[in-house]
Amino acid sequence: MRMIASRVALFEMCLLALGFAEIARADDKAACIKAHEHGQEVRFANRWVEARTLFLACAQPSCPAPLVRDCTQWSGELALETPTIVVAAKRPDGSDTDDAKLFVDGALLESRLPSTPITLDPGDHVLRFERPGWSAIEQRLVLHDGEHERAVQVQFTEVLPRASERRAPVGAYTATGIAAVAVAVSVTFLVVGKVREHDLATSPCGEVGTCSDAQVNPIRADYVVSGIAGGAAAIAAGVAVWQFLARRPSSTTAGASTLRFDF
Repeated sequence: MRMIASRVALFEMCLLALGFAEIARADDKAACIKAHEHGQEVRFANRWVEARTLFLACAQPSCPAPLVRDCTQWSGELALETPTIVVAAKRPDGSDTDDAKLFVDGALLESRLPSTPITLDPGDHVLRFERPGWSAIEQRLVLHDGEHERAVQVQFTEVLPRASERRAPVGAYTATGIAAVAVAVSVTFLVVGKVREHDLATSPCGEVGTCSDAQVNPIRADYVVSGIAGGAAAIAAGVAVWQFLARRPSSTTAGASTLRFDF
């Protein structure tokens, strides 16, 4: 009885395994049919990269023979028709680099520039090259059926701060403040000296020219202080202007990113 029970159990396990295998084959067949049908749809929509991926999936030996025949033929046709590009980039100093991200139509395609051809659908595309510290490069291109290994070469430039983002150094602000205070002091002592000079000139001693040094010296001191403060204001203003100009970017590094296509 035990032997009979063991054989029955083994028979049931075999049937169960065959059932799972049949289900798996049915699932594979359904996936093949779906890839076969959907691949044709996206191909007619000019989404050739996606279509070829689907055709390669239904060209597997596990798929039904008629589907394998169709999918193999179609994937081969798309391999000849789908455009490809080859990208290259240069640093601001002109040396080669692959250290940049590549975006195609707004989506990240590669974190580093590949050395092998990139397959894209025919039609309009926007390529964007990005790397921290360098100006991003963005360009539109049109790819045609059967266009292979179209060369795209770009050269980065250093990132320059926008005018609104540039900040003057602290020294420029300090020198400007000193110049403003010195101008105020100079004008104040000049005005005071003029008033005192006028008052002394209209006094009895001023009318006859007999005013003493004790009366004239305070006026002279006002003018001296005014002159010293004016000189300090001129020096501080010059320092401030130099500090501001030192922050301006050099004309040799300014400019937009450059892009060159080689055909």
